Amino acid sequence: GLTTFVGRDTEITALHHALEQVGAGRGQVVAAVGEAGVGKSRLLYEFVRSHRTQGWLVLESASVSYGKATPYFPVIDLLKRYFHVEDGDDPRTIRAKVTGHIFTLDESLQETIPPVLSLLDALPEGSPFLQLDPPQRRQRTLDALQRILRRESQVQPLLLVCEDLHWIDSETQAFL
Repeated sequence: GLTTFVGRDTEITALHHALEQVGAGRGQVVAAVGEAGVGKSRLLYEFVRSHRTQGWLVLESASVSYGKATPYFPVIDLLKRYFHVEDGDDPRTIRAKVTGHIFTLDESLQETIPPVLSLLDALPEGSPFLQLDPPQRRQRTLDALQRILRRESQVQPLLLVCEDLHWIDSETQAFL
């Protein structure tokens, strides 16, 4: 149901160049900025679904207008996609998915599990992570997210797409 995609050769070329840089081991950040309705989302849609991203792990997320009040809102969405967490999953299932995925990725990432489970509301009561003061929890959460995604990017090329950052919360901004 989409119209033909035309007139964005310069932008697509810039995205492909950034992708090549990442493929060569040089991480990149690209921002698509413009007025509402100019086609930023369509540009990203076409780019993400192009043949050039075949073999890449693509994780997409977006901020929403009501999400500013929820810390890590788009990050939580991204984590759910990454760990294959479904809306109906109970905390035990979420813990199994996260733990299994982390241990498969790299057993040395074990200490990243509590912060991730906390974000996904699946951390068991009485976890020592909950006893940390808020600045410590925040720092461990940011460190955990960074370590997991960095390690994943060493296993396979990784493309993170975060849309509508004008509605971003402060914790997600700190993460990015």
